[in-house]
Amino acid sequence: MNTNRIQVEVAAGNHKSGQIPEKQGFRFGWTKRDGELLVDNVFTGIAIYGLLKRKFKG
Repeated sequence: MNTNRIQVEVAAGNHKSGQIPEKQGFRFGWTKRDGELLVDNVFTGIAIYGLLKRKFKG
C-alpha cells in the first residue's frame, strides 16, 4: 500500500484511548474542537494522532 499518513481520532480527554495510538508509534497532532456531537446533544473535542510513512517501523 502506498500511503503516506495514517490518522487516528479519539475522544479528547479520554487518556486511555489516547494511549493506544501512542503505543503504536502515533504522535499527537491537534485537537478538533467540538468535533463530535454526543447523544446528550453536547459537543466534545476529538484528539488527532498521526503516523507518517517515514516514521513507521514495521
